[in-house]
Amino acid sequence: MSLTLHRIYLPAATLGLLEAFGETFWTMEPIPGPVVGSHCVPEAEYVLEPHDGARFKGTFALVGEGVSHWATPGVDDETILFHVGNKPDETHGCILIGTGVIPRGPLLLGSRQAFETFRVLMREQSGARTLRIQRG
Repeated sequence: MSLTLHRIYLPAATLGLLEAFGETFWTMEPIPGPVVGSHCVPEAEYVLEPHDGARFKGTFALVGEGVSHWATPGVDDETILFHVGNKPDETHGCILIGTGVIPRGPLLLGSRQAFETFRVLMREQSGARTLRIQRG
């Protein structure tokens, strides 16, 4: 099953629309950096794997394009995850997921609800799950 994340680069954060299993979610990632997209996961295709780490449990990690799952066992800081959060400084280099966004904040809305829906949808799918990240 393939998911697509369409990114929008803003000065204060990287926002996106995630199309997954017939649902659409908003996402937030770190600020774009000095070169647009330089502080984000590169635009590419990734495999999503279940993740239960020391800090974030019951989530999903990206694997591919220089991103490895369990780079250091038990350390989430080296793994790119989907998790709950509302502001750019809560991304910790990962991808936050929500039901809406206020771009001027920027502020992600309904993160817990969106994350739980996403988690249920992901667990209901069988086989490999891939995520394509692209501009626009």
